[in-house]
Amino acid sequence: MDTPIRAIGRRGGGKGMTCTLHITAALRAGITYLRHSYCTRPFKVANIREDRAALQLPLVIMSASPGMLDGDVYHWKIEVEAGAHLLLQTQSYQRLFTMQQGAHQRIDVEVASGAALHYLPHPTVPQAAAVFEGHTHIHLQENAHLLWSEIITCGRKLNGEVFAFTRFHSTTEVRWKNKLVLRENTWLEPQRWSLPGMGQLETYTHQASLFCFDEQLDMNALADALHEMFAMEERIATGVSRTAHHGLMLRFLGQGGEQLQTMIARAAALVAGMREGVNILK
Repeated sequence: MDTPIRAIGRRGGGKGMTCTLHITAALRAGITYLRHSYCTRPFKVANIREDRAALQLPLVIMSASPGMLDGDVYHWKIEVEAGAHLLLQTQSYQRLFTMQQGAHQRIDVEVASGAALHYLPHPTVPQAAAVFEGHTHIHLQENAHLLWSEIITCGRKLNGEVFAFTRFHSTTEVRWKNKLVLRENTWLEPQRWSLPGMGQLETYTHQASLFCFDEQLDMNALADALHEMFAMEERIATGVSRTAHHGLMLRFLGQGGEQLQTMIARAAALVAGMREGVNILK
């Protein structure tokens, strides 16, 4: 399943850089710890845990780069071993700069039996003439819990760059015990399809998705709670769909990255509350 990764290169000549990140979280004495961490520039991994007795391990993926440049290749591998709980965050917005050939990213994820992974990154900003292709492959074992989100902006909206990028293509596949239970395919190509047009994004400029998989949660009750939470929200559109095998997908359309980040955070808090038997809507 792994994609071969070349040794990291230098910028220049349009070749870009090949950058790798490998994180393994494991459980020891009831506490999740970082068992293995390896990354090449521009990445660093920061442990921001405050409560040393907490089960969940919060990590921030930091980058010394302003964003992805032409020819860049990112390959991440994230492993959460049995019983461990990992919260993975990013440092800032992911910018995709002007390109000719494009940038590529692959993320491989393994969540073992009884383990939990939350990945709630900052929005992605494809600037004018950006070309991006990303593929995420997630493998879940029995009783694994997953929250995984993605936020895509229209570009540098305040600079007048609204859908000025060339192409943005992102796929996410989730497998439960090697059985495909979800496949999300987002292909945005403004010169080919009018994204503000009818049947596309229409009046909205930003979109977000949140996947939730949990065998212990009542997904019908969670879907109803999410509908109730966002029913009266203005300036956004919301949709909830059930997936195969104890999964749920939440979609948002909105007008801003921070706006959708807030919606994702609220939804994640609702899921956390329901896992603990608490209804935060009451």
